[in-house]
Amino acid sequence: MYRDVEDFLITCPGKYEIVLSDHTLAEIEKIVHYTPESTIKFFINLDIKCEIVETSKNDVAMAKELNKKGSHFSDALHAAIALNKNCQFILTFNKKDFTFVENNISVVEPADLT
Repeated sequence: MYRDVEDFLITCPGKYEIVLSDHTLAEIEKIVHYTPESTIKFFINLDIKCEIVETSKNDVAMAKELNKKGSHFSDALHAAIALNKNCQFILTFNKKDFTFVENNISVVEPADLT
């Protein structure tokens, strides 16, 4: 799993821009204990262009609607942010967690992009 991420990150500079929401940064901090600042610095040090976005009221409203399709609210919020920011795809290791939006946005794993 981590090798797939490493391979993806190597291909990222100049090819992909990462959208990091405050919601994503909070999850990273909770799971791997990297502060939002250290996560952002990590991407910058790899020369990966990042856009940092705040969760909006529209994101939350859309997530509540998406959540009705049987997803976890956290996943619905990730999807809503991606959709509202016109992202090209959602990058995840758990594609099955995003089947509720696969008709609206591509859902890919890191290995799909390397």
